[in-house]
Amino acid sequence: MEVVFYFSVYSVFGWAIDTAYRSFDARRYKPGGFSKVPFSPIYGFAALLILALEPYVRDWHLLVQWASFAVILGAFEYLGGVITHRTFNRRLWDYRDDRWDLNGYTGPQFAAAWGALALFVIYIMQPFLERFVMTSF
Repeated sequence: MEVVFYFSVYSVFGWAIDTAYRSFDARRYKPGGFSKVPFSPIYGFAALLILALEPYVRDWHLLVQWASFAVILGAFEYLGGVITHRTFNRRLWDYRDDRWDLNGYTGPQFAAAWGALALFVIYIMQPFLERFVMTSF
């Protein structure tokens, strides 16, 4: 039950971040994701991956944690981009115009951001959600 809750919360949270980024970049409202609902499952899956790996990296230096998550989530973003492009013949994100992009699916600046976001999830958001879950369910 908790896994479904976390997946849902992070899918909505990711959609909100994606929408904010896209809207800022386009200078107009531009919703993220691939559907009309404020829900983007790739962020939910990424968050569950972060939470699954967290016990293994918890004792590592913070910089090593960030770098590890940057690489892992950069690869996750790349694979997600390739799979959605090949499956739906549609690019849900396209970084081909960005410097140092990797086939338009990711780049080092995005991987760095994912590493920072993973630390935000581990040290700020997840403890908050766990307190909420413990008092609500």
